[in-house]
Amino acid sequence: MDLYLVHTPFAFEPGDDQDPRDPFGAVIYDDGVALEETWAAMESLVDEGLCRAIGLSDIDVDGTRRIVDTARIKPAVVEVESHPYHPQWELHGYCETEGIILLAFAPLGHAMEPRLLDDPLITDIARRTGKSPAQVLLAWGIQRDSAVLTSSVRASRIRENFDITALPENAIQEITGRLETRYRFNSVVDAGEPGFVEVPAGS
Repeated sequence: MDLYLVHTPFAFEPGDDQDPRDPFGAVIYDDGVALEETWAAMESLVDEGLCRAIGLSDIDVDGTRRIVDTARIKPAVVEVESHPYHPQWELHGYCETEGIILLAFAPLGHAMEPRLLDDPLITDIARRTGKSPAQVLLAWGIQRDSAVLTSSVRASRIRENFDITALPENAIQEITGRLETRYRFNSVVDAGEPGFVEVPAGS
């Protein structure tokens, strides 16, 4: 395969259950497996020709740095939630310095409040540039040198998501400089809880 990612920077209880829980609903982890051990196993997959590149996901800048400092094969990609409400500037800068691709999932935010697609600044820029809010957000991600990962089951939205053109530099600066809302929709990095969950505004 082309790319294989460590999905979370912590290990779950061994077994076939993808989401192991105790009787009280808490996730069961395996504290005996370090991320460095998992990464070494991933490196062996590259050595054996089973995948071309390996990377990390749902991780912060300190965890990424830990792997880069000890890895024999540097991560090609770090996949994290990233959008103007959660720009991940420190991780973004670190990845640029190390030649790692930052792959932004949820680049349009999420279908819960606060809705990034409805943000007044984003909708205003969309109106001024003749683009949809989704196209504005995807262009912002691409123009700051991220890869963006989005999906839809609707053909019209898939076509729209492919129709990305560069925004004027002043529009990029407006989004980067004027959008002050900070919101993470997926708290897996902070809490270890997989999936999209409500987190307090400003987190």
